[in-house]
Amino acid sequence: EYSKIAKEAGCSAMIQVGDFGVSWMELNKIRGSSHYPHLPVYIIPGNHEDFDQWQDFEGVKEVMHNVFFVQKGHIMKLDGLNVLFCGGASSIDKKWQGSSWDWREDIQPADVVRFQKNYAQLDGNIDLMIAHVPPKGVIDRNFDPKQKLAFDVPIYWQDKSAPIIEDIWN
Repeated sequence: EYSKIAKEAGCSAMIQVGDFGVSWMELNKIRGSSHYPHLPVYIIPGNHEDFDQWQDFEGVKEVMHNVFFVQKGHIMKLDGLNVLFCGGASSIDKKWQGSSWDWREDIQPADVVRFQKNYAQLDGNIDLMIAHVPPKGVIDRNFDPKQKLAFDVPIYWQDKSAPIIEDIWN
């Protein structure tokens, strides 16, 4: 189990950066067993989630023993560091998701407002930013736009959340 290996390596927590993909039914199955993580696991939403199961959670919510959902735009202390959690991204594979695609996958204006409010109340600076999608500049410098063609989208397709992450990063 990854959490056991991480704990043995000296880690104090694990962060799952989206696309958790575990339903309430699966969580309940895990709750009924003894297979809990050995250290805290913080999860952020990606772009392939069951957003209905997370929509009413605010801030940080323990969804099962040692597993915590962290809302988009939330800032928390972790090992003495101010950590910003920025889940969300656009699905380049939206065409194949059919009815499972959900508009809430993208970073929403309310998520940006939440970040701004949390940042204004922060004592100090953000030390670490956890995001599902990289900042737009990182994508532009490091990813070949021709790879987008494999997803049947035009070369100019852009993840709507990447420029938002870029702005927050800057």
